[in-house]
Amino acid sequence: APFDLSATPTTRNRAIDAYRALAMIGVAVGHWLAADVRLTNGNLAGGNALDQLKSMHLITWIFQVMPLFFCIGGFSNAASLDAHLRSGRSSSSWVQARLARLVGPSSLLAGLWFAVLAAAAVTGVGQSVAVVAAGVAAIPLWFLANYVVDTAVAPFTLRLFRDHRRNFIAALAVGYLFCEAMRFPGVRFIPQANIVIGWMCFQVFGFAWRDGLLPDGARLLKLGAGFFAVAAALVGLGPWPVAMVSVPGAQFANTWPPSVALLAFGFGYCCLAIAVAPNVSAKLANSATAWKFVVAANTVTMTSYLWHFSALIAAAAVAMPLGLLPTSTIGSANWWMHKLVLMVMAVVVLVTILATLGRKERSSMLAGSGIERRVPANSGWVTAALALGLGAGFELWTAAHGQLPLLLVGSGLVLAVRSALAPRR
Repeated sequence: APFDLSATPTTRNRAIDAYRALAMIGVAVGHWLAADVRLTNGNLAGGNALDQLKSMHLITWIFQVMPLFFCIGGFSNAASLDAHLRSGRSSSSWVQARLARLVGPSSLLAGLWFAVLAAAAVTGVGQSVAVVAAGVAAIPLWFLANYVVDTAVAPFTLRLFRDHRRNFIAALAVGYLFCEAMRFPGVRFIPQANIVIGWMCFQVFGFAWRDGLLPDGARLLKLGAGFFAVAAALVGLGPWPVAMVSVPGAQFANTWPPSVALLAFGFGYCCLAIAVAPNVSAKLANSATAWKFVVAANTVTMTSYLWHFSALIAAAAVAMPLGLLPTSTIGSANWWMHKLVLMVMAVVVLVTILATLGRKERSSMLAGSGIERRVPANSGWVTAALALGLGAGFELWTAAHGQLPLLLVGSGLVLAVRSALAPRR
């Protein structure tokens, strides 16, 4: 259907939509660059190139866009919730509508890989490969757990932020720093709470952006530079690694849970993006072509995020019999040549997936907007508690047992939320 670009309010912060689309592109490209898909003794094998190529660690400072994405989520959640409440509807129905947009694309991913695992188990064909592939394909589901938690509690965190700003921010900072400090003596489980608290910090930063509480222009750029300087100092002097993603062997991984170095880096990244947002919005307002692309991209962001690893796996399955997978040393010219070919193939597969499944995401967005059922006053708290418990269990189980639970627990989360949000007839 054609886009009615004239319907876009002149007050809309178009940079939010542009950043959301760019973030999903950055996630896919970053993951594809770091993936080492190869032939080993005639068998398909996968790994992380960052394990061996220390020179690539610095590029994670470009492709680690999740802090910005959660900040965008905070801005969008605050704006959407304000409009929802002004219309006389409840925060519970807002939570339901917001989460309904996530479960459609996510349930498709879970359903496909459950079918693959079941077929491999029944036939006994390619079972070990299917388990590895499903674990890799399900890695993006960590985002679902964290984002569901942040979205489910947004009505309460936004209220606390606005009514008790200083105390709320102080409590959040103290809780985060306490959990981060527990890493050093090797305390178990407590540091994992920062998987929720740390990413929530970026959502709260988005609240501050929405409410106009941040400095602008040169002052915000200076603040961002200060955050980047702190992150560089923590990486250079402390135990935190250069890579702003988790890499094996690091004493204190930066993302599992988010480290203080990642928070400093993330706030710097967000400050830079927010400082230039007015210019980005102005350019999009003056270019119908660019804005149309941004609008179109935003209708498939979740599908793109969830399926980009599956696209890489499918591309590898096609490339393997054609002899296009690398067999040479990681980082060599031959390895990069094969990687670039594989990435181009993954783009083709992902575009095909978006064309096929993108309509499901669009229908989920419309379904979420149409949720108008009556709900008990405390159902928002029930949904938040459900999301928090499932999200925390998901993260702890994954940390303890590896990648396959990403599919199992993440899918359970999707199904539980889908059941909770099912409209009453």
